[in-house]
Amino acid sequence: MRKQSNGFTLIELIVVVTIMGILAAVGIPKYNLTVESARAADAVGMVQIVANAQRTCVIDNPDNPFTTACLIGAISSSHVLVQSKYLVDNDWNRMNYAYYTCDGAGGGGGCCGDNAIACGQRTAGSYNGWGYRINQSGACSVLTATPATPPCPTF
Repeated sequence: MRKQSNGFTLIELIVVVTIMGILAAVGIPKYNLTVESARAADAVGMVQIVANAQRTCVIDNPDNPFTTACLIGAISSSHVLVQSKYLVDNDWNRMNYAYYTCDGAGGGGGCCGDNAIACGQRTAGSYNGWGYRINQSGACSVLTATPATPPCPTF
């Protein structure tokens, strides 16, 4: 009489591992896209905050706003908007996106353009190039990138 086996056969284990591999191959890229889309939504909010700070600074300093009082360029702890308390001193260099103040005429470097007063762009990874601009009227536009940047959320 044969003894009853209590384990799994090699074929059963191979089938299970194959199914898990297929699920991982489909699931991991979707998960990464979901995480990046959430980061992009956060970036839109941060760009809007930077744009509001830039507009407020320009209103407070109508004489030569982009040369001395409200400098354009990459946001860092030493940026005039942070030093003047228009923006909170975050750890700007460790963020997933680089943020810039712009002069509304394309100046400011980075992702500035299209009459933007603020912009943010993904700095590394598979979604490098994703980004958003806020123009003088507060309208949001996306930077062209591959894969396509998610659209601006409506508030």
